[in-house]
Amino acid sequence: MNLENLKKARKETGLTQKEVADKLGVNYTTYRNYEQGQREPNHRTLVALSNLLNVSTDYLLGKEDPLEILNLSPVGKAIVQLYISLSPEERTALAEHIKAISNGADVQLIIKKSEVERNGNDEYIIQTTTVGAELDRREAEQANTLFDADSEKSAV
Repeated sequence: MNLENLKKARKETGLTQKEVADKLGVNYTTYRNYEQGQREPNHRTLVALSNLLNVSTDYLLGKEDPLEILNLSPVGKAIVQLYISLSPEERTALAEHIKAISNGADVQLIIKKSEVERNGNDEYIIQTTTVGAELDRREAEQANTLFDADSEKSAV
């Protein structure tokens, strides 16, 4: 067990040693001994700790972070970390959405007006910081059509 990683992960979640012990169903002194290196958690407790603290068991054991091995961009790391934090049901739903998109399913694009700005050529520039994705020409045309129709309604 990497004691520094265990303490760091607990502190990042904002939990006290007592709170972690209670959530794990172990005595406070047992958990404190984990952090002090006087006792090692069993496999089941190690997995429960990693889930509770939202870190990998490898991280708690002091092994290299798998996200570092993958050499992901900051956005890629954020996506993986968000995925890891999802419940099994949410992961299944996300996988279904990704599969549908990869199979060419139509995906409705919802854009807030505050994220759109008209440039001098009567085209809209989509500004987004969510994922930093660029819209292709077809999506931009759809956005123009939606906002043109909206502008006509408000002019009436």
